[in-house]
Amino acid sequence: LILGEFNDSLTEYGLVELRGEVCLKLENMEKAREYNSSIKSAFSAVASLLRPSSTDEEVQLLDFLCYGFLVDDFSFNNREEEFQEIEKCGFKTPEYLLVESSNRYDLEETIPTVMQTFEDAYEEFGYFCDGVVFEINSRDLFNSFGIEGNHNSGNIALKVGLWKQDLY
Repeated sequence: LILGEFNDSLTEYGLVELRGEVCLKLENMEKAREYNSSIKSAFSAVASLLRPSSTDEEVQLLDFLCYGFLVDDFSFNNREEEFQEIEKCGFKTPEYLLVESSNRYDLEETIPTVMQTFEDAYEEFGYFCDGVVFEINSRDLFNSFGIEGNHNSGNIALKVGLWKQDLY
């Protein structure tokens, strides 16, 4: 119901794992609240619309934004290349912006500007979401940061500004 009709664009890859987020479009928020008036956050909206007793009409308010494309014996050099392949296969990706940086100090100065850019364009992007993820584009460099528990150290989710979490 969320992905739509059969998509044969993946047949050449063999077994594929797609990773992503189920999201609610901003334009569907009021309709979602007709089903559940207590919706307050992106998480509560999606959880409410994906409950086992949801109707087809509720589920169809949601979209799938794909951020991961895993195929055996195949890897991408960078995240941007991966997103381009995902889009070529007909899936939506989260909005993204590539920031060139030569060192971490450049990035520290860039983060507030990028956050403001995403906040300014939030309605244009069109999805009710709960943060902005900063991620190292190069897969080799990203992987060199390793994993801490269940979390990759090559990225960070920021939930500040427009995405500040006052509900927890």
